[in-house]
Amino acid sequence: MNPLSVIQGILRPVSPVRRDRGRPLSGSSQRPGPGCRKAGLILLLDDGTGCPVATRARVWDRLGARLAARSLDADLAAGASPESSVRLALRARMLVRTSVRRDLARSTQRVLAAAARPSAGPRLPVPVCRDRVRDASGELAELIACLLTPGPVPARGVAKVSILLGDASGPLYHRSSTQDLRATVRETTEALSPTRAG
Repeated sequence: MNPLSVIQGILRPVSPVRRDRGRPLSGSSQRPGPGCRKAGLILLLDDGTGCPVATRARVWDRLGARLAARSLDADLAAGASPESSVRLALRARMLVRTSVRRDLARSTQRVLAAAARPSAGPRLPVPVCRDRVRDASGELAELIACLLTPGPVPARGVAKVSILLGDASGPLYHRSSTQDLRATVRETTEALSPTRAG
């Protein structure tokens, strides 16, 4: 991803401002667009003592959260609190969106479809361990249902799904992985429960 294109997609033009009064110049009817409001998003973070602190998320924080998505997902999946940093909070907000959960569900469905096809059929960019996926098809179907269920879910659970689907060295794709795929999927599904902290 080209960082410049990301920045251009986030930034929006704002009204010119007088240096002396801080008001728009006369004759300007331009108002800050939605992107400017996002750039000024206020987050409640933990100050380390359990007290919430209001922190403003800047444009560069949003860009950093996008560029470091994979490492932030790993931190969230491992149990890091979304309130412990601006970038973790921003990434957690993105992960729990319905559109992101729907995309992850579709990716899981593609994994199941790839495992069900004959070996000579079309393949994913990284071939799956077809026998393992078939054995875990019930657990994967339950995972898909949880992702598509309306309502809030913990960011940690969605991060675990992202890691499961994106880790080429994990049990979905790598034959030498020692992780039990069925157990991993069950644990991931449990982490999506709204009663779980995350």
